[in-house]
Amino acid sequence: VENIWTEVVDYVQQYHIGSHISAHVPTQVISFFATLRGYLQAVPTSVWNSIPLTVISTVLSLMIIPWSLMKIDDFFQNLAEKKKESKAK
Repeated sequence: VENIWTEVVDYVQQYHIGSHISAHVPTQVISFFATLRGYLQAVPTSVWNSIPLTVISTVLSLMIIPWSLMKIDDFFQNLAEKKKESKAK
């Protein structure tokens, strides 16, 4: 994240974009993003490296696994109904 931020700052300074934009941005917004940048830089690199695995694990555990269990349950419910119908005949 720090490398990306550095690239953005370099780009803004290179094309003198910052002076035009900052003249129209309220100081509260600039202060907020400066504080946010400080918090983001305080996060260790190992945490940023583990985020993709965390997101994938979360998606699997919250969406895919319950959906799979529901499909398995539906399959066995259909089997039970077919067996009940065949015994009734």
